[in-house]
Amino acid sequence: MDKEKRNSRTIIICDFDNTITKGDVTDYIYLKYLGDKFWEINELWEAGRIGTPEAYEMGSALVRITPEQFDQAVDEVEIDPYFPEFYQFCRDEGLELYIVSDGLDRYVERVLRKHGLTEIPVYTNSVSFQEDRMVMSFPYQDEECDLCGTCKEAILEKLRGEGDLAILIGDGGSDFCVAHSADIVFAKGRLKDYCEENGIPFIPFQSFQDILKWFREGRSTVGRKAHREK
Repeated sequence: MDKEKRNSRTIIICDFDNTITKGDVTDYIYLKYLGDKFWEINELWEAGRIGTPEAYEMGSALVRITPEQFDQAVDEVEIDPYFPEFYQFCRDEGLELYIVSDGLDRYVERVLRKHGLTEIPVYTNSVSFQEDRMVMSFPYQDEECDLCGTCKEAILEKLRGEGDLAILIGDGGSDFCVAHSADIVFAKGRLKDYCEENGIPFIPFQSFQDILKWFREGRSTVGRKAHREK
Protein backbone atom coordinates (compact mmCIF):
# COMPACT_ATOMS: atom_id res chain seq x y z
CA MET A 1 0.00 0.00 0.00
CA ASP A 2 1.20 3.53 -0.78
CA LYS A 3 2.73 5.07 2.35
CA GLU A 4 0.93 8.34 1.67
CA LYS A 5 -2.42 6.58 1.87
CA ARG A 6 -1.40 4.93 5.15
CA ASN A 7 -0.68 8.23 6.94
CA SER A 8 -2.92 9.40 9.77
CA ARG A 9 -4.32 5.95 10.57
CA THR A 10 -4.91 5.12 14.21
CA ILE A 11 -4.11 1.51 15.08
CA ILE A 12 -5.55 0.22 18.38
CA ILE A 13 -4.12 -3.00 19.77
CA CYS A 14 -6.49 -4.26 22.47
CA ASP A 15 -5.87 -7.11 24.90
CA PHE A 16 -8.76 -9.50 25.62
CA ASP A 17 -8.53 -11.27 29.00
CA ASN A 18 -9.02 -8.95 31.98
CA THR A 19 -9.35 -6.05 29.55
CA ILE A 20 -12.43 -6.79 27.45
CA THR A 21 -13.52 -9.62 29.74
CA LYS A 22 -14.05 -9.56 33.47
CA GLY A 23 -11.31 -11.97 34.42
CA ASP A 24 -8.92 -14.26 32.58
CA VAL A 25 -10.89 -16.86 30.62
CA THR A 26 -8.11 -19.46 30.39
CA ASP A 27 -7.45 -19.17 34.12
CA TYR A 28 -11.16 -19.62 34.80
CA ILE A 29 -11.38 -22.76 32.64
CA TYR A 30 -8.18 -24.30 34.02
CA LEU A 31 -9.13 -23.56 37.61
CA LYS A 32 -12.58 -25.02 37.09
CA TYR A 33 -11.34 -28.28 35.53
CA LEU A 34 -7.79 -28.54 36.88
CA GLY A 35 -8.29 -27.47 40.47
CA ASP A 36 -5.37 -26.58 42.74
CA LYS A 37 -2.76 -27.78 40.22
CA PHE A 38 -3.59 -24.66 38.25
CA TRP A 39 -1.99 -22.48 40.92
CA GLU A 40 1.32 -24.33 40.62
CA ILE A 41 1.46 -23.59 36.90
CA ASN A 42 0.26 -20.03 37.34
CA GLU A 43 2.92 -19.33 39.97
CA LEU A 44 5.66 -20.46 37.58
CA TRP A 45 4.19 -18.32 34.81
CA GLU A 46 3.80 -15.18 36.92
CA ALA A 47 7.38 -15.55 38.14
CA GLY A 48 8.57 -15.66 34.53
CA ARG A 49 10.05 -19.14 34.93
CA ILE A 50 7.88 -20.43 32.08
CA GLY A 51 6.25 -18.63 29.16
CA THR A 52 2.67 -18.77 27.95
CA PRO A 53 3.20 -21.65 25.47
CA GLU A 54 4.76 -23.86 28.14
CA ALA A 55 2.06 -22.93 30.66
CA TYR A 56 -0.63 -23.87 28.15
CA GLU A 57 1.09 -27.16 27.34
CA MET A 58 1.45 -28.06 31.02
CA GLY A 59 -2.19 -27.27 31.70
CA SER A 60 -3.56 -29.06 28.65
CA ALA A 61 -1.52 -32.17 29.52
CA LEU A 62 -3.34 -32.39 32.85
CA VAL A 63 -6.85 -31.11 32.23
CA ARG A 64 -9.62 -33.19 30.68
CA ILE A 65 -12.38 -31.14 29.08
CA THR A 66 -14.65 -31.70 26.09
CA PRO A 67 -15.41 -28.96 23.55
CA GLU A 68 -18.93 -28.77 24.99
CA GLN A 69 -17.62 -28.26 28.54
CA PHE A 70 -15.18 -25.65 27.26
CA ASP A 71 -17.96 -23.71 25.54
CA GLN A 72 -20.24 -23.93 28.57
CA ALA A 73 -17.51 -22.41 30.74
CA VAL A 74 -16.90 -19.65 28.20
CA ASP A 75 -20.60 -18.78 28.17
CA GLU A 76 -20.30 -17.84 31.84
CA VAL A 77 -17.79 -15.09 31.01
CA GLU A 78 -18.88 -11.45 31.24
CA ILE A 79 -17.40 -8.53 29.31
CA ASP A 80 -16.89 -4.86 30.12
CA PRO A 81 -20.36 -3.41 29.40
CA TYR A 82 -18.78 -0.37 27.71
CA PHE A 83 -16.69 -2.35 25.21
CA PRO A 84 -19.45 -2.66 22.53
CA GLU A 85 -19.92 1.11 22.74
CA PHE A 86 -16.17 1.60 22.37
CA TYR A 87 -16.15 -0.65 19.31
CA GLN A 88 -18.96 1.37 17.73
CA PHE A 89 -17.09 4.58 18.53
CA CYS A 90 -14.01 3.22 16.73
CA ARG A 91 -16.13 2.36 13.69
CA ASP A 92 -17.74 5.80 13.64
CA GLU A 93 -14.41 7.60 13.99
CA GLY A 94 -12.45 5.44 11.54
CA LEU A 95 -10.12 4.03 14.21
CA GLU A 96 -8.72 0.58 13.42
CA LEU A 97 -9.39 -1.74 16.35
CA TYR A 98 -7.65 -5.11 16.62
CA ILE A 99 -7.91 -7.68 19.38
CA VAL A 100 -4.44 -9.11 19.97
CA SER A 101 -4.47 -11.70 22.72
CA ASP A 102 -2.27 -14.31 24.37
CA GLY A 103 -5.48 -16.26 24.98
CA LEU A 104 -7.23 -18.84 22.79
CA ASP A 105 -9.17 -18.32 19.58
CA ARG A 106 -12.11 -20.56 20.49
CA TYR A 107 -13.20 -18.54 23.49
CA VAL A 108 -12.27 -15.13 22.06
CA GLU A 109 -14.40 -15.77 18.97
CA ARG A 110 -17.25 -17.28 20.99
CA VAL A 111 -17.47 -14.30 23.35
CA LEU A 112 -17.33 -11.83 20.46
CA ARG A 113 -20.03 -13.74 18.57
CA LYS A 114 -22.29 -13.71 21.63
CA HIS A 115 -22.11 -9.91 21.70
CA GLY A 116 -22.35 -9.32 17.94
CA LEU A 117 -18.72 -8.18 17.62
CA THR A 118 -17.50 -10.59 14.97
CA GLU A 119 -16.16 -7.92 12.60
CA ILE A 120 -13.18 -7.12 14.85
CA PRO A 121 -9.95 -8.67 13.49
CA VAL A 122 -8.41 -11.10 16.01
CA TYR A 123 -4.85 -12.33 16.51
CA THR A 124 -4.47 -15.00 19.17
CA ASN A 125 -3.30 -18.52 20.01
CA SER A 126 -5.28 -21.49 18.76
CA VAL A 127 -6.88 -24.49 20.46
CA SER A 128 -8.40 -27.62 18.98
CA PHE A 129 -9.62 -30.83 20.61
CA GLN A 130 -8.75 -34.50 20.43
CA GLU A 131 -11.71 -35.93 22.32
CA ASP A 132 -11.29 -34.48 25.85
CA ARG A 133 -7.80 -33.07 25.38
CA MET A 134 -6.90 -29.57 24.27
CA VAL A 135 -4.22 -29.20 21.61
CA MET A 136 -2.50 -25.81 21.43
CA SER A 137 -0.79 -24.03 18.55
CA PHE A 138 0.85 -20.62 18.37
CA PRO A 139 0.63 -19.09 14.88
CA TYR A 140 1.84 -15.65 16.01
CA GLN A 141 4.73 -16.66 18.27
CA ASP A 142 8.13 -15.03 17.88
CA GLU A 143 10.52 -17.91 17.20
CA GLU A 144 13.27 -16.15 19.15
CA CYS A 145 11.15 -15.60 22.28
CA ASP A 146 9.24 -18.19 24.32
CA LEU A 147 7.57 -15.82 26.79
CA CYS A 148 4.37 -15.15 24.82
CA GLY A 149 2.36 -17.32 22.48
CA THR A 150 1.21 -14.24 20.56
CA CYS A 151 3.90 -11.61 19.95
CA LYS A 152 1.95 -8.36 20.17
CA GLU A 153 4.95 -6.22 19.30
CA ALA A 154 5.51 -8.09 16.01
CA ILE A 155 1.83 -7.79 15.10
CA LEU A 156 1.81 -4.08 15.83
CA GLU A 157 4.85 -3.51 13.63
CA LYS A 158 3.18 -5.51 10.87
CA LEU A 159 0.00 -3.42 11.07
CA ARG A 160 1.58 0.01 11.60
CA GLY A 161 2.73 2.05 8.65
CA GLU A 162 4.82 5.19 8.54
CA GLY A 163 2.95 8.07 10.15
CA ASP A 164 0.38 5.83 11.89
CA LEU A 165 -0.53 6.35 15.55
CA ALA A 166 -0.36 3.17 17.65
CA ILE A 167 -2.48 2.79 20.79
CA LEU A 168 -2.25 -0.10 23.26
CA ILE A 169 -5.00 -1.08 25.70
CA GLY A 170 -3.95 -3.79 28.13
CA ASP A 171 -3.47 -5.12 31.62
CA GLY A 172 -0.86 -7.86 31.81
CA GLY A 173 2.48 -9.44 31.05
CA SER A 174 1.80 -10.10 27.38
CA ASP A 175 1.52 -6.32 26.93
CA PHE A 176 4.91 -5.45 28.45
CA CYS A 177 7.03 -5.54 25.30
CA VAL A 178 4.57 -3.77 23.02
CA ALA A 179 4.11 -1.00 25.61
CA HIS A 180 7.59 0.21 24.67
CA SER A 181 6.55 0.55 21.01
CA ALA A 182 3.07 2.05 21.31
CA ASP A 183 2.59 5.81 21.07
CA ILE A 184 -0.23 5.85 23.65
CA VAL A 185 -0.72 3.23 26.39
CA PHE A 186 -3.90 2.66 28.36
CA ALA A 187 -2.94 0.47 31.30
CA LYS A 188 -4.32 -1.23 34.38
CA GLY A 189 -3.25 -4.17 36.54
CA ARG A 190 0.24 -5.59 36.04
CA LEU A 191 0.78 -3.44 32.92
CA LYS A 192 0.17 -0.29 34.97
CA ASP A 193 2.77 -1.44 37.50
CA TYR A 194 5.21 -2.30 34.73
CA CYS A 195 4.83 1.11 33.09
CA GLU A 196 5.40 2.87 36.41
CA GLU A 197 8.51 0.79 37.13
CA ASN A 198 9.97 1.32 33.66
CA GLY A 199 9.14 4.97 33.10
CA ILE A 200 6.64 4.32 30.30
CA PRO A 201 4.00 7.08 30.10
CA PHE A 202 0.50 5.65 30.34
CA ILE A 203 -3.14 6.56 30.87
CA PRO A 204 -4.74 4.58 33.73
CA PHE A 205 -8.18 3.08 33.21
CA GLN A 206 -10.59 0.78 34.96
CA SER A 207 -13.10 0.21 32.16
CA PHE A 208 -13.79 1.24 28.59
CA GLN A 209 -15.98 3.98 29.99
CA ASP A 210 -12.75 5.74 31.02
CA ILE A 211 -11.23 5.27 27.56
CA LEU A 212 -14.37 6.55 25.83
CA LYS A 213 -14.34 9.61 28.06
CA TRP A 214 -10.71 10.27 27.15
CA PHE A 215 -11.43 10.15 23.42
CA ARG A 216 -14.63 12.18 23.66
CA GLU A 217 -12.91 14.94 25.56
CA GLY A 218 -10.86 15.46 22.42
CA ARG A 219 -7.53 14.32 23.79
CA SER A 220 -7.01 12.08 20.76
CA THR A 221 -6.34 15.20 18.69
CA VAL A 222 -3.26 16.09 20.74
CA GLY A 223 0.10 15.25 19.16
CA ARG A 224 1.62 11.90 20.05
CA LYS A 225 4.70 13.53 21.58
CA ALA A 226 2.50 15.07 24.26
CA HIS A 227 0.98 11.67 25.00
CA ARG A 228 4.41 10.18 25.61
CA GLU A 229 5.27 12.77 28.24
CA LYS A 230 4.36 12.56 31.90
